[in-house]
Amino acid sequence: MPRIRPIVLLTVTLAVTLAGCAGQPTGQPPGEEPRAEGETDRAVTRLLVADGAQGRSTLLDLDTGATMATFEHAAPPALHTSPGGRFAFAVQGKADVVEIVDGGAWTRSHGDHSHHYALPPKKLDLALHGAKPSHLVEHGGRIAAFYDNDGRAEVFDAKSLPTGPLNPVAVSSTGPHHGVAVPFGANYLISLPAPNPEDLPNGVALKDPAGAVLAESRNCPELHGEAAMDETVLFACADGILTVTPGGVGAKFAKVGYPAGPLGPEGDRRTFSLLVDKSRRAVLGKLSTETGLVRLDLATSTMTEVPLPAGTSALDVAPAAGGAVLTVTEDGTLHKIDPTTGAVAAVVKLTEPFRAAGEFTVPRPKLEVSGKQVFVSDPARGTVTELSADSLAVTRTLKVDGAPTNMVLLGADNRQSQ
Repeated sequence: MPRIRPIVLLTVTLAVTLAGCAGQPTGQPPGEEPRAEGETDRAVTRLLVADGAQGRSTLLDLDTGATMATFEHAAPPALHTSPGGRFAFAVQGKADVVEIVDGGAWTRSHGDHSHHYALPPKKLDLALHGAKPSHLVEHGGRIAAFYDNDGRAEVFDAKSLPTGPLNPVAVSSTGPHHGVAVPFGANYLISLPAPNPEDLPNGVALKDPAGAVLAESRNCPELHGEAAMDETVLFACADGILTVTPGGVGAKFAKVGYPAGPLGPEGDRRTFSLLVDKSRRAVLGKLSTETGLVRLDLATSTMTEVPLPAGTSALDVAPAAGGAVLTVTEDGTLHKIDPTTGAVAAVVKLTEPFRAAGEFTVPRPKLEVSGKQVFVSDPARGTVTELSADSLAVTRTLKVDGAPTNMVLLGADNRQSQ
């Protein structure tokens, strides 16, 4: 997760299209299909690792652990993936650009079977430009990038990759702020700034492609953190989680409050990020108290608290481990936790101690989770540790130059619950 097969040129005298696949060429054994460019016998996965200290990302071949390519960026990037996991978006808030890396590996399903492809990776000549891009969100096959200092977003269809043009649709809020936009059917949800643009937004509006407001809610103070499950979009607020579902004139808004408990160091009790656990139809978030996880059951619209080990930092969902939660504590230990009980199933010491508090741009250990594997970066040592998602047994250590931080898995998309 030989690599790349040579391109085989076939002379075809008769072609029949069946179930989205090419037909049987003359002289080819019955039951076999012609090879497309880069087609391989099995799924291929690659790991793109961002440097937290300088403008660089490194693509690792997960078959061999070797570096396949190094991409230069104008600033340290935050990485996100496209639907299917072929492309990575390198969001560079300090350089006003979102670049796109083609990892060169992907899988295409045809119902009863799949085709796998592996080509050389590259950085595309396609990019988005705006003042201070921040949150980038995919929903329904469309990608939305929000520009904080412009107070607007650009949205494009992932199907336009890799050739382009992107033809992004511009969606405007009412002013600059640290915000977010989410595609919502044929329309767009976009955050609304508070009276003081330095504060987090206090609501969200639903806009149609022409920019008309179809519905809005100002019932989300200090909005930060979003997630989507099927048609439902969720936003983390200071006093609860706002859910947005289709209905009415375009959207229905509802709020589920946080469970009672002690306040965090800033005098609040909330989550600033949301994670989807599709296997359990739940949404997870780490409380600002650093001691608990909140779990929102979408079927019952109830939120409960689950205890976490003291000093948690990174948080993610491991789908192949039965919906377990993985978290790294400041002593460098990785914990596997049942998100319904808080029971710790496994622990392993991985990194040197670090500080979770402070400026978010400081390089810290990060997690990337697939259905079978877990990757933990260690910027202090310049390594990425690969583990089994089931047992947390270390399978190998990958060397990466610089200060590796956030990562994305590219290729075969086995991140079933995210």
